[in-house]
Amino acid sequence: MPKAISLALFVFMLALFFGAVSSPAAFATHGGEAPPAGKALPTGPKTGTELFNILDAIANWVFAGFLVLATIFIIVAALQFLTGGGEPAQVAQARMKLLWAVVAIAIAAAAKGLPVAVRHIVGV
Repeated sequence: MPKAISLALFVFMLALFFGAVSSPAAFATHGGEAPPAGKALPTGPKTGTELFNILDAIANWVFAGFLVLATIFIIVAALQFLTGGGEPAQVAQARMKLLWAVVAIAIAAAAKGLPVAVRHIVGV
């Protein structure tokens, strides 16, 4: 059951991320129809700075999502440590959850640091 919950959380986070990224593009085309009167279709970023601002916004969402995921994993691991009663299998599962929480925190840190590194490399 815990694997199912972990998998469900992972799938939910992926769906949330990819849904947020792809939804504006799907709505921007209006199904091939002309835009409504008085409203133009979005044209996208015109400069590198605008592109990096969009990437920063995406990185902020990834950062927040993985921190939430890490928090959930830490809470579940703590509860498993407490309710495991020192049983080796329960303790091992709780340690694995803590390991995955650390991985989520590392991904969150990379999400915040990667756009800054790319900005410095590109010089924007």
